[in-house]
Amino acid sequence: GNRRRVRARLDSGDVVQESKEGLGAEEQRSDADSWEDGDDGPTFSLHEPSWRFQVGDRVLCNLGSDTGFEPGVVFFRDIMDPNDEEFRLIPYSVELDNGGSIN
Repeated sequence: GNRRRVRARLDSGDVVQESKEGLGAEEQRSDADSWEDGDDGPTFSLHEPSWRFQVGDRVLCNLGSDTGFEPGVVFFRDIMDPNDEEFRLIPYSVELDNGGSIN
């Protein structure tokens, strides 16, 4: 499927599966060898969220009370927000028919 590994600190209720093994070199931390079971090291989730829309679906996007709804097409799902310190994902990115795009 469309599973993605996301590096983020999660609440225990959000974690589907935790793993410290099988990480790529770019994902390893220098203190990884010192992690013990129960430590508060990074948590990785393999959770696949449920989506209402698929890539390519036509949607109407609410742009606010002044603008109303604009039609568009979903062109990405689960985009990491670079401005979010907790690395949360933005569920959809939509290319609007008017030439704009929104996340």
